[in-house]
Amino acid sequence: MYWVPNFVWDALSFVVPTVMLFLLIHFAKSRAFLDEGNWTLCILAVILFVWAILPVMYAFHFAFESAAQGLAGIVACNVFSGKPYQYKFSMSQNIWRKGR
Repeated sequence: MYWVPNFVWDALSFVVPTVMLFLLIHFAKSRAFLDEGNWTLCILAVILFVWAILPVMYAFHFAFESAAQGLAGIVACNVFSGKPYQYKFSMSQNIWRKGR
């Protein structure tokens, strides 16, 4: 019974960043995400991401001996696994700008 409230809390804690993300998309007037009902697909993608990543993070937590080590390991893993995508995105933006 311990994991169900934690899972619900973690899933609900994604609501605030998700709302902020869609407000940013709205104010940036990014029509690719907003036109023709694409916003529903974006929301679905975020929801599916939450349902996919939370069980993985919970399972990964058992690889550590203490809660502090688990938290530090999970944060480090998330940061370092996200960096290649951040670099790829910035490189593709630079290539796109030079090609214009």
